[in-house]
Amino acid sequence: MKVEGKFVVVTGGANGIGEGLARRFAAEGARKVAVLDLDVGGAERVAAEIDGVAHRLDVSDEKATFDLFEQLVAEHGAIDLMVANAGIAIPGGIETSNAQWQRIWEVNVMSHVFAARAVLPAMIARGEGYILTVSSAAGLLTSLGAASYAVTKHAAVALAEWIAITHASQGIKVSCLCPMGVETDMINGFELAAKMLKPDAITVEELAEATIAGLEAERFLILPHPQVAKYSAFKATRHDDWITSMAEAQAGLGYVNAARPEARDLCGPTSRSVLSSYPEWREALDAAAPEEAVCLALAEVAPGAEVEVIVGAWCPDCVREITRFWAAIGDSPPFEVTYVALDRARSAGDLDISALEVEAVPTFIVRRAGAELGRIVESPVATVERDLLGLLAGTSTGKLSSTR
Repeated sequence: MKVEGKFVVVTGGANGIGEGLARRFAAEGARKVAVLDLDVGGAERVAAEIDGVAHRLDVSDEKATFDLFEQLVAEHGAIDLMVANAGIAIPGGIETSNAQWQRIWEVNVMSHVFAARAVLPAMIARGEGYILTVSSAAGLLTSLGAASYAVTKHAAVALAEWIAITHASQGIKVSCLCPMGVETDMINGFELAAKMLKPDAITVEELAEATIAGLEAERFLILPHPQVAKYSAFKATRHDDWITSMAEAQAGLGYVNAARPEARDLCGPTSRSVLSSYPEWREALDAAAPEEAVCLALAEVAPGAEVEVIVGAWCPDCVREITRFWAAIGDSPPFEVTYVALDRARSAGDLDISALEVEAVPTFIVRRAGAELGRIVESPVATVERDLLGLLAGTSTGKLSSTR
């Protein structure tokens, strides 16, 4: 499969692997490259530099996917190569919240289903078409410290295999890209992955080179790290030994997962928290302030204080998790958390758009007695509790905008 002269669509193309692939496809002479991403600004930046086209897409939205793919075909012709690249990683084990499990399932698996549904009928009618699934070595092996990532990447591989088998006689080709560490922001998402993967990490340019070679050879498995084939063979022929070796590797990295929330005294014998079920949050909180500061922050919250949470539709779990956090500290939350959907608030005219430039980031507006204390913006879910506590205690080091 030669990319030259082809129309290629790349999801998650605003950065990382997706950006690297989009740039390489353009360099190979693709007729047009469509860069799709929730981060439309990033997608537009990449597209502008490669003479491509950019569109905003939430890959977990089936209707939006169908509508956009239909528009792309109408404007640029048949899609020759569909690259299902968009993906997220969430550290943690089985204690990972249901909302986070659902979110990663929608992005890492169902988005591939939706994209395949959108392109396969036309490809089958033409008697040709190519799908490139971007999974991970975690989909063939595992991912220490990230159960949901390992499970969903396995599912992505399985789906790609099924499509390749089922539609082979109809001219459909499928490749599945399964790298180990790649030098992108995702590898720094949690410490355990960085410890394991950084020593052998490759650049996105090296990954793109291996991808082009794999597509030209029409190989199903594209393995930029050759050792993954050896590890997979070891797993297939000596599964028990493989499990033992992985467990030993995990122990060597110092990772321990309790698989359940550990009760932790924060502010007295009757106040216990589930924070310890989220290791990355606990670490961030401990690093930001001693436990006494946490108690101080709670004491400073007057009954009736309000926290208004404004998030995009992609992050409903932010609200559930912060509500759960506060509810776990005492008999009842010390203040109310109100969820305001970004589009609904905007259409109602009660959202200060100028203060919220980034749509894809949760924004917490904290008020006491009607007076705004400040805002937490551009804060990842993993640190929002820390920043909120710091704001209420007057000691926040988080990214805060000024008050109105």
